[in-house]
Amino acid sequence: MRHHALVFLLLLAAAPLLKGQSFYQDAYLINTQNETVPGLIANQGEIQNSKVCFFRPDKQSDVVKYLPGSILAYGFTDGARYESKTVKFGGNPQQIFAECLVKGKASLYYLRNDSLEYYFIEKSGSGFYPLNAGSFQDLRLLKAIFSDCMEVQPDIDRAQMNHRSLVRITCRYNDCGGQAEGCTTYGSSSRVKLRIAPVIGFSSEGYSISGEEPFDSFDFDPVTVPVFGLWLDLSSSRLGERLSFQLGAEAATKSSYYTEYGDLSQIGLTDYYYDVHMQGITARMFAGATWHFTQSRIRPALGGGLLLQKFIQPEFWYERTMVTGPVEITDEWHTDLASSLFYGAYVQAGAETVLNGKHYLFASIRGGFLITNPEIIAGLNNGIADQIRLRSLIIPLSVHVGFFF
Repeated sequence: MRHHALVFLLLLAAAPLLKGQSFYQDAYLINTQNETVPGLIANQGEIQNSKVCFFRPDKQSDVVKYLPGSILAYGFTDGARYESKTVKFGGNPQQIFAECLVKGKASLYYLRNDSLEYYFIEKSGSGFYPLNAGSFQDLRLLKAIFSDCMEVQPDIDRAQMNHRSLVRITCRYNDCGGQAEGCTTYGSSSRVKLRIAPVIGFSSEGYSISGEEPFDSFDFDPVTVPVFGLWLDLSSSRLGERLSFQLGAEAATKSSYYTEYGDLSQIGLTDYYYDVHMQGITARMFAGATWHFTQSRIRPALGGGLLLQKFIQPEFWYERTMVTGPVEITDEWHTDLASSLFYGAYVQAGAETVLNGKHYLFASIRGGFLITNPEIIAGLNNGIADQIRLRSLIIPLSVHVGFFF
C-alpha cells in the first residue's frame, strides 16, 4: 500500500503550487475615453466581479486594479459584461459594476451582493429602476416600467425573477410594436452550466482484511482492471469559472483477488494455511468539488469528495488446510463479506484542454480509501463455530481520460 500513500502526498503537495497560478480569461475593458482595450481579466464570481476588475494587457504584464467608475465597462469574450453604475442602497449612492444582461431601448442589469440580489431596468431618458430579485411584488413595478407596450404585459404576469425570464421580457419590449430597436444580450441566460463526459481508464485496487484470529490481517494481491463510466460537471456563474461540482458513476470488469498466508503453531502440533479468494464486478460512485487553477487552453485542476463502492455479484471464500504431522485436512467456507457497501473519500488531480468553445478533453488520476462496517462471520476452530469480526479496507488508484461536451 506504500505507493498509494505516496500518491496522496504528491497530490496534497501539489495544491499550494497550483494555487499560485493566476486565473484570467480573454476579455476587454472600455476606458473613460470610450476606447476598447483587449486583454485578460480575472473572473472571480458574481459578487467580486461587481466590486473590482483585475486587468492585464497580456500574460507577461502586471495586473492593474480598476474600481467602479474608473472605467466605463469590462467584459469577457463571448461572456458576461459589467458596466459602471451608481445605485442607491438605503438612500446611499454606491458605485458598482452591474452585470449587463440586455442592452437596448430598455437595458437589464443584475447585481448580487453578500446578502441580496437585484435586477435593474434602465430606459432611455427614464432613469434606473431597481427590482429586488427576492420579491415578486416588484413585477408590478416592471409592468409600470413597460406600460407603454401592451404586448409584453401578459408575459410579465407569467414572469419569474430570474435571468432567463427577465431577459426574454426585456428583449420583447425592445422589439415592441414590430419596430425593432435592437436587443443585444451578453453571456448566457442560464447561470448554470452542465457538462457530460463519457470516461474510460483503468483502476488498481488494494484490498485489506483485518480481524480476530484465526484470520490474521492480510492484503490481497493488487488487481488492475479497465473502468468505464459517465461523469457530470456542474458549474454556476455565481461561483465564477474556477469551481465546479462533479458527480460520476463507474464500473469495472470482473476482478479476481487472491492471497495466501499461514498460521504456524507455536508448539509444533498443527499448522494452518489459508487460501483466500474474492471475485466481483466493481461499481463506484463519487461526488465532490473540483477547482480549476487557470482558464487558459490547458486547465489544471484539483478536487476531492465522497466515494462509494459496491461489489456486484461478489464471491468470497476461504480454503483452510490443517497440517498435523503427516495428516492434512482441508475445509472451505463462504461468506458475504464483500457484499457490504464501502464508503470513504478521494482526492483527484488532472487537467483538461479546450478543443473548442464547448468541448474539452481531460485526464485525471484519483486516489482514495474505502472502508465498510465490521462484519461477523462464522469460523471453525477444532470443529466449533466461532463468531469472528472482520474489517475491510480498499485503497483504489485510478486513471481516467474523458471528453466533456
